[in-house]
Amino acid sequence: MYAQNLQLETIDLFNDKADILLGPSTESIPTEAEVEEALAMMYQQAHEAFSSAMFAQEDYKMMQLTTASYHYFGSGLWTKIKEYFCKFLKTGSTASEIFDKIVEYILQFIPGGIFIKELVKKVIRYLLDKGYGIMSDWLNVRSLKAILKSEKPQCEGLFSFLHLYIEMP
Repeated sequence: MYAQNLQLETIDLFNDKADILLGPSTESIPTEAEVEEALAMMYQQAHEAFSSAMFAQEDYKMMQLTTASYHYFGSGLWTKIKEYFCKFLKTGSTASEIFDKIVEYILQFIPGGIFIKELVKKVIRYLLDKGYGIMSDWLNVRSLKAILKSEKPQCEGLFSFLHLYIEMP
């Protein structure tokens, strides 16, 4: 997968992936609010780096977004990541597969495909820590009932997880 750093240099994610997945971490697991903030910061930093490099004259730089706009972007991207995570997570998913899929998905939305290791690390650590248990937090009762009634659940293994939380009709 193609990624760049803030200097718009192509980077190899192999070492960053190993550091995030295998490296010792003295940090606590981030909260959902911290994950949203990390996504907003990543977008803001990438937007500024990308627009500065791509527009030679100050007059033609991309519009500057407000801090609130970045926050809403972080919140919106987090919602999309949760939906995507639910679609591909399986009981046999490995941390490496989760990393690859989530990073590839995030880079679609970040200007220039810019990867910021410390910010991505928060997202990955949160998802790996919560795993299947997070699905009950993301989905409301109405959507859970709809999943239970469908013949093909959105997430493999989710049916057995959900029946514990909702009374079967």
